[in-house]
Amino acid sequence: MSSEKKLDVCNGCLVINNDQNITMPASGRVNSYDINFEKPCFFVNNHYLTPLLKCYSVTLPNPVSLDDGDKLRVKIKVPKSVFGKKYGYDLQNLYDEIGTLNLKVSMRLKSSDGYYNVVSDNNNNDEQGFLDVNLSDHCGWLVFDIFYGVNQEKICNLCEISYSLCFDPVKIKLLYGQCENHDEENVEFPMETCLLLCKAPVDL
Repeated sequence: MSSEKKLDVCNGCLVINNDQNITMPASGRVNSYDINFEKPCFFVNNHYLTPLLKCYSVTLPNPVSLDDGDKLRVKIKVPKSVFGKKYGYDLQNLYDEIGTLNLKVSMRLKSSDGYYNVVSDNNNNDEQGFLDVNLSDHCGWLVFDIFYGVNQEKICNLCEISYSLCFDPVKIKLLYGQCENHDEENVEFPMETCLLLCKAPVDL
């Protein structure tokens, strides 16, 4: 403060910065962030639903480091009812047949240490970490929960997260529409993604 100004005539200052920064919480706590992940795409053929096999990524707004025992969780909310101009479907069967889906996920983490690649069907555990995926039903939404637990000393400066989903074709219910001459339609529908960072010890 300048010595030329008196305390009783100086105006206060409030600096506001609403840019979202990613930080690890305190021990035993969870931080949740609305992260703009690439949304998964699905393909319907003869009323059977399958995921489009590709890698979906997000670059974090800032790097964050994870220690042994920390967890990250990616939640993907998909509406159970999909309404297009020509076709409409009910995806409830996706949840009803969860036991036979053969649901798998793979994940790649990019950090200053390099890349970490983990797949959920590799006994769900390896030297780098633990990876699993679950599907749950919540009030009009199906939620894919992807869990990753760190199983090494540290992941330094995590800056990018990528994932891919895979499951067997599932017969879904046609609400309206009919197939005529291999008619195609691209339907966009609302989806939500969320990133949770969990500081050990946290039991998800």
